[in-house]
Amino acid sequence: MRINGSIIGKANLPALSGGSGVWNLIDVYVGQDENIWPTFTPTPSITPTYTPTPTVTPTYTPTSTVTPTYTPTHTPTVTPSITFTPTNTPTPTLPVVPVSYLVVAGGGSGGSGNTYSYSAGGGGGAGGLLQSSINISSGTNCTVTVGGGGSGTNTVGNNGSNSVFYTITAYGGGGGGGYGYDNGANCAGGNGNSGGSGGGCGRDAGSSTPGSGTSGQGNPGGYSGGCGCNSAGGGGGAGISGYSGYYDACSYGSYGGAYPGSAQGYPAQGGYGATTSLITTSQASTYGVGQVVSSSVYFAGGGGGCFEYNSTGQAVGGYGGGGNGGNNGGNNNSAGSSYTGGGGGGGGNNYGNSGNGQNGGSGCIIISYPNTYRAAIATTGSPSVTTNGSNRVYIFKGSGSIQF
Repeated sequence: MRINGSIIGKANLPALSGGSGVWNLIDVYVGQDENIWPTFTPTPSITPTYTPTPTVTPTYTPTSTVTPTYTPTHTPTVTPSITFTPTNTPTPTLPVVPVSYLVVAGGGSGGSGNTYSYSAGGGGGAGGLLQSSINISSGTNCTVTVGGGGSGTNTVGNNGSNSVFYTITAYGGGGGGGYGYDNGANCAGGNGNSGGSGGGCGRDAGSSTPGSGTSGQGNPGGYSGGCGCNSAGGGGGAGISGYSGYYDACSYGSYGGAYPGSAQGYPAQGGYGATTSLITTSQASTYGVGQVVSSSVYFAGGGGGCFEYNSTGQAVGGYGGGGNGGNNGGNNNSAGSSYTGGGGGGGGNNYGNSGNGQNGGSGCIIISYPNTYRAAIATTGSPSVTTNGSNRVYIFKGSGSIQF
């Protein structure tokens, strides 16, 4: 066995045309020795041709000089922030109601001097009276206060109480003056009290003064007629002053006959009141307010003064609910009428007959406005509700309220 290449087996002779495989040195030697080793013709060396790349000189085209554009830095103007102050939503203006009113205060009571002989008290002054109109915003709740009359007394009369509607105040009437002649020894009368209308003087020697009235609401009371058998002064009314006492009441009957009790304008009579058109005469009668005289409705008449020692004459109260003054001792005097604001009649003392001054009449309040506005939202005090023409009317005889 011979070694042929790297293969161990039977002898493989190399051929001249070539022999493949891996030959060891012995095979090579034998093959060459026997001239059987293939001839190797080497591939001639190829000398590569080098063509150098020509050196390229780059063409430099300078970039044109760029003048930079200057964009100035912008400093923004700072607009200050606006502080927003919200505007309050305005409260809507409510419609106003044109309200007409009559406000009458309580009348003063009459004076008296029944603790003294031969005394005569002055008539009570009427309660203050105000009537006009005012605009009131819709929805407003208005207080209504009706003043009572002054209470009767055996000395100086008492004032009536105020009446109030919304912002309007009428003042109570002044009480009538008291005291008087004392067993022939003195003639110390009393002053009338001031108020809406003033009270009349008590019987005296002329030194007393009547009460004054409040401007725009009433008038002063009347003076005494003197000391000897004379009458006291009448209370003032909303229309005119009270009348002064007659200088010789003892014999008044011989001066034109008996005193006409229903007449206006006589000695010691109460001043007459004022009229209103807020209600009709029939409504005044129906609802029991004011005093109807002919075709008019009166309020706030003064009380009559006492005619001491006269059995025939009597000083009547003024139109508008004024009470009559007493006579022949003064015990037949009368009170002011309720819901009129009339003053009470004066009393006195003579021949064992004596009488206190009488009570003043209570006031009232009447409210009226066009019916093109809604009816009152609410009322208290139980007012009477009616209409007069194209107006709604509310009549208060007691205190309460009304909301428009």
